[in-house]
Amino acid sequence: MALREKEFAGRIIIIGDEPHAPYERPELSKKLVSGECSLETVTILDDIRAEKHGIRLLTGCAVQGIDRAARTVRTQAGEFAYDRLVLATGGRARHLEQAAATGLPVLTIRTAADAARLRQHLEPGRHVAVIGGGWLGLEVAASCRQAGLQVDVLEASARLCSRVAPPALSQALETLHTQNGVRLHCNAAIAFHPGGLVVTGNTEIRPDFLVTAIGMDANDELAASAGLATERGILVDNLFQTEDPHILAIGDCAAQRVPEGGTVRLESWQNANHSALVAACRIAGITPPTAEAPWFWSDQFGKRLQMVGDLLAADDIVERVTGPDERMGFHLRDGIVTGLWALGCVRDFAQARRWLAQQTRISAARLCDAGLPLKAALAA
Repeated sequence: MALREKEFAGRIIIIGDEPHAPYERPELSKKLVSGECSLETVTILDDIRAEKHGIRLLTGCAVQGIDRAARTVRTQAGEFAYDRLVLATGGRARHLEQAAATGLPVLTIRTAADAARLRQHLEPGRHVAVIGGGWLGLEVAASCRQAGLQVDVLEASARLCSRVAPPALSQALETLHTQNGVRLHCNAAIAFHPGGLVVTGNTEIRPDFLVTAIGMDANDELAASAGLATERGILVDNLFQTEDPHILAIGDCAAQRVPEGGTVRLESWQNANHSALVAACRIAGITPPTAEAPWFWSDQFGKRLQMVGDLLAADDIVERVTGPDERMGFHLRDGIVTGLWALGCVRDFAQARRWLAQQTRISAARLCDAGLPLKAALAA
């Protein structure tokens, strides 16, 4: 769609192995599972819209190989030539093989089919154990709890979302979930037995089914088989270009090299859209947009949680509490906002996000005074 918006007039073919038209994934663990929305309402590009924009859409079509020398893609529907190829192959949910020892249904959430399977299990009074206390696991836990299920969340680390969230946000998440009846087990060492599991030696849990939310692996095998470099994803530069000048990789499958060494792979809605826009601009021959600060959101128990920018422990951290379950955390360096998070506070977050982009200097003392409006925190 970005290519067409940039007035690219060439042929566009989208090939995907899922049977569905392309859809937004954030609602898979939330409104799609609960039944508040249908797959049609989150579909991005159906046949009618594709035809209107001159896009050929091949769903349920697996790509079998790429011939880089001939610049062709081989599929079960035949071969397709390309001038530029964009790999947006995403990733797949990691599986916890040991969980099979319980003999219980073990579900993951990554596709529309996964969401449909989970929805079949959402009956009030049933019991689910969610393995993984990251964003996805917590969203699933909230959806199940709101559907009337008993919910246990098991997290191996000492706090929730420890890989990406600062401690204060982890604590806010813990409070939100426990207040809504979710049982949390952090530092969880799990032993799987027929019919259930034992946590940290003596806590027995006998759920009706399990959901594992322990991360994803990038679908980079197709790129690797074509001889492209991979490292837990398809290696790209800061403009999502692979080592082949005719091939780009975007979204969850793309692993960007960083100046200090190593790679980073961002699994977010924002990155998927930004990388797609950058790729479209490169193909259309226009200057790509500059990258925004990384931004992420999650909806749980009717509250929106948001994070943006750098959230480092070495920062000066100021918390602003505006209600029993509404708060914000500001990360400052020399009085300038470098990152922030919020539970609720949607309007204030939007304001503070603009400060982040503008490198605005603020007063920490006025910022933490919830009796003052947020704009009063601007430094004199």
